Amino acid sequence: MDKIPLVINDLKVEATFYKEDIDMIFKPLLAKLEMMQKEKGERIIVFIGAPPGTGKSTLVAFLEKLSYGKVQAIGIDGFHHYDDYLKAHYFDGKPLKAIKGSPITFDVDRLKDKLMRIKNEDITWPIYSRKLHDPIEDMIKITKDIVLVEGNYLLCDLDKWRDLKVYSDLNIFIKADKDDLKDDLINRKMNSGMSKEMTLLHYQNVDGKNFDIVNDHLLEADIILKVDRSKHYSILKGNEFFNKIS
Repeated sequence: MDKIPLVINDLKVEATFYKEDIDMIFKPLLAKLEMMQKEKGERIIVFIGAPPGTGKSTLVAFLEKLSYGKVQAIGIDGFHHYDDYLKAHYFDGKPLKAIKGSPITFDVDRLKDKLMRIKNEDITWPIYSRKLHDPIEDMIKITKDIVLVEGNYLLCDLDKWRDLKVYSDLNIFIKADKDDLKDDLINRKMNSGMSKEMTLLHYQNVDGKNFDIVNDHLLEADIILKVDRSKHYSILKGNEFFNKIS
């Protein structure tokens, strides 16, 4: 496996990818996206949706690096409502802060507005800081002709979220087994400073439920990849997409 240093949501991480996955999936994917962009003659937007914990943020950051500057990777976590808003608004008798990360804790209208503009404008984009636990505005300037947008709910048939798909040129979904991701999700929260007790409660009330939401409300995707417990990728749908690459 190759180890690659990356910065994800304001934090330094060391990602690992199998060389065979890089050669057989990721490099061909980037080559195809470059072909698509040249054929269209305009900026193309690629949605990468997946349940929490699949490593989609790491993957798109790696693809950006692997593309040598031809691709730009962004995520939707910067469109979380701010903590002050989440503490002041309630759902089912609980503050939204308690279910942060769920679909209703995002400002989908603002995300939609950005996606409407991104096709023809070099706009700025927010990030989510895992140090501050809040969005930071205007941290990324989108300038590349191939833009990868990752997020849990981008391909979900949910109120407001389903309306976003029209802004993408290609849709990729990453599938995983829930049990394979549980430990990673719990460790990620603990590494951000949350206690083990609170982390387990968060998984039960938020991450685990959100995993089911994403899988149970999936819109049709052009490509479906699967990542297993060892972080190895395989193609479940879209082989013809890769076969077209010569």
